[in-house]
Amino acid sequence: MKSNENDKIYFIVKDNESNGPFNLEELKNENIKPIDLVWFEGISDWKKANEIDSLKVLFEKKSPPPIPNSGSSNSIEDDSIVNKTNSNKSNQNQENKNYSTEFNHEKIDQEQTKTSSSKIALIMVSVFALLLIIIGFWSNNKSQNKKIEAALREQERINLEHQAKFEAQEQEKKNLKIEELKGQIETYKTDLENSYIELEAAKYKLNDIQGFHFLRTESEKSYQIKSQIQLIKDWETHIRKLQFEISNLQAEVQSLSY
Repeated sequence: MKSNENDKIYFIVKDNESNGPFNLEELKNENIKPIDLVWFEGISDWKKANEIDSLKVLFEKKSPPPIPNSGSSNSIEDDSIVNKTNSNKSNQNQENKNYSTEFNHEKIDQEQTKTSSSKIALIMVSVFALLLIIIGFWSNNKSQNKKIEAALREQERINLEHQAKFEAQEQEKKNLKIEELKGQIETYKTDLENSYIELEAAKYKLNDIQGFHFLRTESEKSYQIKSQIQLIKDWETHIRKLQFEISNLQAEVQSLSY
């Protein structure tokens, strides 16, 4: 496991710049701080150094071992005798203190019991008075709340009526617009039918012009043919425009119908 940690390659952020790569031993010489950002392969984002298990060892503070006693065995035995004597005296003094302390505690407990009883009584009176105030306030506000609720219901009813009226007006506007568009479509369709008739007549006349050979020169014939061809093109252009307008109007009618 340790060999795997030592094989990791780390990158660190110093002065808002990425530095690296470093292995664990090289990283120890970089004097990184616990809050410095570190990344290595295997984690999705940068982390603080003290959040990475393999780097926590860099921030552990090691304490030196305790200093051994330099005295002789005799001094140790003397110290032991002195400590026992002092301990006996200390125990006697402690017993006296404990007795005095217990007596004082009994007196304090009695006084605290009296004080606690007085405080409890005062608290109960205060709570009862607060309950009376709350009940009075609630009673006064109950009728006021009913008036407010009635006013809110009335306002809601008025809002719903206005909303329904507005929606009806908007629907009426849509229906009028649809009827207007349908009228335009019918006008364009009538024009389109007439244009088809005129186009067929122009084509028929072109055939006549191309086949007629008497009472005109070749230049006159050529001019008549060109004029008739241009007339056919004009009718075809007009028909395409009408078809485009009809298509747009039909799309507008469909969008207004939803």
